[in-house]
Amino acid sequence: MKRLLSIGMLLALAGCGTNGEGERCNPLRATSDCDPGFSCVYPTGPSCGVSYCCAVDDSGNVTDKSPSCQPDPLSAAECGLDLSTAPLDGGTTD
Repeated sequence: MKRLLSIGMLLALAGCGTNGEGERCNPLRATSDCDPGFSCVYPTGPSCGVSYCCAVDDSGNVTDKSPSCQPDPLSAAECGLDLSTAPLDGGTTD
């Protein structure tokens, strides 16, 4: 029984860490995978490519300058997005 508790404690400790700026994260986790001040986002587009811990503004637009937090043209192509014509931030146009 003692051994089982030890294994459980090790597994719990291994899953408690958070990720910093520009590190990969899992947006499907119930608790945040990222350090405070960062959100787990898909920089290329909604559910497109790989998700990273990035700084975002109040509207959810990525403001982080980390290379991992910038749109990835290869991922966009695989997701069927054209980065040259589609606005990434979902903002309004004038």
